Amino acid sequence: MKLVHKFIIILLAIAVLLVSGVVLVTAGGYYLTPLAERPYSPLHRLWRPGGLMGHGLGIVGSFMIIIMLGYSLRKRVRRFRRWGHISIWLNYHIFFGIAGPILIIFHTSLKYNGIVAVSFWSMIAVAVSGFLGRFLYVQIPRSRTGVELSKKEIEVRNSALRETLKKDYHLNEEEVKQLEKMGQAVDRQPGFLRVILLFPFKNLSLSLKIRRQTRKIMAKKQIERKYLRELSKLMRRKAIFSRRIYLLNQMHRVFHFWHVVHKPFAYVMISIMILHVAVTTYMGLTWIF
Repeated sequence: MKLVHKFIIILLAIAVLLVSGVVLVTAGGYYLTPLAERPYSPLHRLWRPGGLMGHGLGIVGSFMIIIMLGYSLRKRVRRFRRWGHISIWLNYHIFFGIAGPILIIFHTSLKYNGIVAVSFWSMIAVAVSGFLGRFLYVQIPRSRTGVELSKKEIEVRNSALRETLKKDYHLNEEEVKQLEKMGQAVDRQPGFLRVILLFPFKNLSLSLKIRRQTRKIMAKKQIERKYLRELSKLMRRKAIFSRRIYLLNQMHRVFHFWHVVHKPFAYVMISIMILHVAVTTYMGLTWIF
């Protein structure tokens, strides 16, 4: 089921990229034209915010942002909690949270002022913070369905990883502990900015260290080379899992702080967007309808 949804998201992403490419090729010159000269451009009628193409992009982008809210309903409304895995909803939430703003940027034709500018920059803040939120989200151990694991479930999974490394690849206790130390070689209480700025680089550094450690173990234990990738993946999973357990409380704290920042911008964006749509509809700007 997850593969089907991934395929759908990939197709949607390709469609958005194609639309973006067509817009840039067709109307790129219009967007670069000074605001005072745009009304004299032959492209103005189609690509201005109220034009056939510009208005249409705004409608599609706004519709995507409304769909994006489905993730929040899935999380908070009891009736919807049986509707698919939360991780699948999150993937759509992230996609529409990126694709919607892209189309709305084209809709504005890079011209925004007044109260609409507040909604626009709130939308940008929501999209950017969404990337950060995704990174923080995966730092907390979860099941395949996206549900956060309990402390007992985390311990069971950690023990299972240890046993797999020992039984299938003949790692001893000291080698497993060394992996855990690699994962825990981070600040005990990282701040929000430190997590955002340094952790991606620390993950890359950890991958390189584990790659070297895997080769040493394979040479020492004479494990066949065809198992290199599988062993490296399993060792990296163990080290990352150890890191997430080690920093679980801190990640909860940072994730809570992220929510405090992300949610207000989302509320402002949605509220002003609804007001903007209501005003334009009241004034008769209803696209082709």
